[in-house]
Amino acid sequence: EGDTIVVDPGVYYSGHPVADANDVRFALVLDKAVTVTSRNPDDPCSVAATIIRGPGTVGSNQINNQGVLFTGATTRQTVFNGFTLENFGGSVINGGADGSRADHPDGYDGAPVNGTAMILLRGASPTIKNCIIRNNFAVGGNGGNGVGADATHNAGRGGWGGWARGGAIYCAPDTNPKFVTCVIENNYAQGGNGGNGGAGVDNGGLANYGGNYTPSVRINIDPDKLGAETVDSDL
Repeated sequence: EGDTIVVDPGVYYSGHPVADANDVRFALVLDKAVTVTSRNPDDPCSVAATIIRGPGTVGSNQINNQGVLFTGATTRQTVFNGFTLENFGGSVINGGADGSRADHPDGYDGAPVNGTAMILLRGASPTIKNCIIRNNFAVGGNGGNGVGADATHNAGRGGWGGWARGGAIYCAPDTNPKFVTCVIENNYAQGGNGGNGGAGVDNGGLANYGGNYTPSVRINIDPDKLGAETVDSDL
């Protein structure tokens, strides 16, 4: 704590492992009161030449290499100053699996994603100065399709699309970052697609709803039996 780490111009990539079930790796993990700075953070040319870069092509990456992670132990004395963060993110390709009559007739929900170039965990309060954060994106996983109906069962419902939060920066609840003279541009977050509801059959089970859809009249179509019923709660 209290140290200053000065970074020479260049291009730096992710690769630092963290304890994560999805094997996500970060370019930098900050968990104490230190200053990490480019050589000349007040010089736009120095900022443009000191780059932390993601894995590349927009639209075809799986999200597993990300930018800077601030833990809940970071405070105003944790300073990140004078960097360009770009090209982080991707799609959650391990979205929800399709339903199966054997165990789970509804399609499974798509996986969510929070943040790409910069992630602030609960309680983080860093100071972020003179940074350009651009061309980053997050796409949630697609929901799986519901199983089709048969003579004695309704179809399964489609799984919900996973949410996407923070195409560039995700701030968890109870964070309090301070951004000073930063440019945040051309980033986006896009939720996944809901899965299709299963098809019905003549003289048998009913078709079911697609993911992310609740009708104005709440009618529950139970995939474990025939017919439908009105209900008082959200589906």
